[in-house]
Amino acid sequence: MGNRTPGDQGNRRPLSVLLVGPLPGQRWTSISRYAGEIRAHEGLTGTAMTTVEAPWWNPLSILDGARRRWWEQPGVGAATRGRFDLVHLTDQALGHHVAHFSSCATLVTCHDVMPWLIPGYFPNRAEGAVKRKLLEHSI
Repeated sequence: MGNRTPGDQGNRRPLSVLLVGPLPGQRWTSISRYAGEIRAHEGLTGTAMTTVEAPWWNPLSILDGARRRWWEQPGVGAATRGRFDLVHLTDQALGHHVAHFSSCATLVTCHDVMPWLIPGYFPNRAEGAVKRKLLEHSI
């Protein structure tokens, strides 16, 4: 399948995209809605999409992902074998999965850079230190 770029035009097959959203029931349901909106436009964008869910970068989500064996979803296996033109991780908190999908071009959507730019973004230093450390693994 590979060797297509997102800008290719013409009578070629649709761009094959693996859309990676958060595991069901995870925090930030807005990201799940965002992934759903992208999927809803599949026919309009000339893409063929497959959707999977992956854990955020935080201990509870990673444990939940391990329990669910998220990596066994068919789309994940296909992406690790380079079967998609593009893997779209729909939030920076999923960015730690980039290496997992190194056989495909990968896009990570960053929705919010305020934790890095705004002093006092977190209520206290301890929370800020822990959350920034977790966020570092996402990028």
